[in-house]
Amino acid sequence: MAGRLTFLALVLAVGALVGLSTAGPAQAATIVVKNANDSGPDSLRAAIIAANATPELDTVKFSIPGAGGHTITLASALPAITTPVILNAQTQPGYAGKPLIRLDGSAIGPIIGLQVTGGGSTMKGFSMTGFSIAIQLVTGGVNTVSGCWLGLDLSGAAAGNGTGVAIASASANNVIGGTNAAARNVISASAGDAVGITSSGATGNVVEGNYLGTNVGGNSAVPNHGGVTISNGASDNAVGGTSAGARNVISGNSLVGVQISGFGADRNVVAGNYIGVAASGKSRLANGAQGVDVRNSATANTIGGTAAGARNVISGNGAEGVSISAPSNVVAANYVGTDATGSYAIDNATGIRTFTGADGTTIGGATAGARNVVSGNQAAGIGLGAGAGILVQGNYIGVDKTGTSVLRNNQGIVVQTATNVTIGGAATGAGNVVSGNAVDGIVATGGTGTTVQGNRIGPAATGSVLLGNGGDGVELSAASDNSIGGTAAGAGNVIAGNIGTGVLVNGSAATGNSIRGNSIFDNRLGAIVLGGGSNHSQPPPSVESVATSAGSTTIVVHLDAAASSEYAIELFGDPTCDPGGSPRQGKQFLDAKTMVTNVFGKGGVTFVIPALASETGVTATATRRSTLDTSRFSACAAAP
Repeated sequence: MAGRLTFLALVLAVGALVGLSTAGPAQAATIVVKNANDSGPDSLRAAIIAANATPELDTVKFSIPGAGGHTITLASALPAITTPVILNAQTQPGYAGKPLIRLDGSAIGPIIGLQVTGGGSTMKGFSMTGFSIAIQLVTGGVNTVSGCWLGLDLSGAAAGNGTGVAIASASANNVIGGTNAAARNVISASAGDAVGITSSGATGNVVEGNYLGTNVGGNSAVPNHGGVTISNGASDNAVGGTSAGARNVISGNSLVGVQISGFGADRNVVAGNYIGVAASGKSRLANGAQGVDVRNSATANTIGGTAAGARNVISGNGAEGVSISAPSNVVAANYVGTDATGSYAIDNATGIRTFTGADGTTIGGATAGARNVVSGNQAAGIGLGAGAGILVQGNYIGVDKTGTSVLRNNQGIVVQTATNVTIGGAATGAGNVVSGNAVDGIVATGGTGTTVQGNRIGPAATGSVLLGNGGDGVELSAASDNSIGGTAAGAGNVIAGNIGTGVLVNGSAATGNSIRGNSIFDNRLGAIVLGGGSNHSQPPPSVESVATSAGSTTIVVHLDAAASSEYAIELFGDPTCDPGGSPRQGKQFLDAKTMVTNVFGKGGVTFVIPALASETGVTATATRRSTLDTSRFSACAAAP
């Protein structure tokens, strides 16, 4: 009983101190901070103590005399905020969009600035400097932090904290920022992260509308160590959103813009942000390492998304725009390596890259709304370093957002040790445009089981203009058991206009590569080239005769190859033959038949197809069924 009386006496004393009425039922109060003292009557410390004494949502306003800003220099840590309260520094007279109240903890060593344990609170309009953590949301949740400069003094100069905002324990459904300019936080100069969401109970949090790693104008770097980190099981959080006001500028940081890491850090969404560029979206403001990094078993996260406004611009970063080393994540509808208009290059080192653990990653999708534009990057647009079952669909790689103008990466898509990769697909919209790149369009230097279908490799998105790639359309180097094209409707690629070959298969380790059903033409160094004993040096067939009569063309094809083996013979047409019947390309797939060689390795097959126009070139390829090795094209024979 004595203890209860002592507590009541304390409440009454605090109430008297700040001018609260103590008569009747407790009601929400407005408490006014009237000086910049560390403690005592009318101080911020006294206001927090008073607000903690009642469960109602109290409001703390500021009315400190004197023009300009005011700094509250703390001599000890402020009390934790244990009940709902609105701490509104934007009420200080003279406030006009920039903080006038600064909380500074630099005089006393590492302390937390504002720690919220009760939830339901709002912190608005503060400058906070010199803290180990400027604002920590520990339990309760449903808090709002808006209009603050964390790590900048009242002039906007850097005066960092250890961490800007830390959301931990079971603090959920907090909002950091907001969708209008008055709600924007600028969180910069942190030794650690601007925002850290680091607990399995930290779910449903929204980080929107902020400048993280920049000055107050969003146009120059004031680095945090990292931008936003989501880790340790934090799930279902959102960084950005689909409205323009929800866009964060996460740029200028020393390392990673957004990192999602660890088991259970699942189903987070990063959407609508500028990551590595200035607030204008038109100039580089690099993060030192990755723009977005998803790693360590973090699953089912989405970077971008198909909703209108979900596109991130992820450009200008020192390493990868997007790095994935965790399973089943989606990267969709982003501009990676371009400005916000999708028209000009602001290069990352690499656009999108996967590493070990990235199994089941999806990059793009079969609808136009899922398309990434991955262009303008220093190395590869998409580098599939490792991972299995990766899907790359519907993207523009090496061209601008229209798909018609060159915006080159050094290389388009590079497959290193990743296995069972699908690039494109037979379904409508699944194919990528991989054109305009400085060197090769698609390169596989290792791995097995890559399927390349339905893509335009060299042509523009419209198909009527050949942009080419500076090297080969497709190169398979020491890569085995891959499939370029296919027999299903829509599976064939259009591989055209490239400076090198259409498809180069190179090296004795590059075997079992099937090249079927494609349209391969106008490549400067030929259609299909097998080098260094690749595809077991599968010999091509020969077109023995082409005869047209009675509305049909009869074509006889012979093959001299392995004995008693089954082959798929594919027939192609081209507008004309090169002089002398030299090896030619195959623009139009005409037909395919199965043929079995005899014990001497010889076989033949006859095609009867609708009549070809005079001088149409006819070529053929052979694919051995047992090994899936495809030959180069045969010499060309012309229809009479």
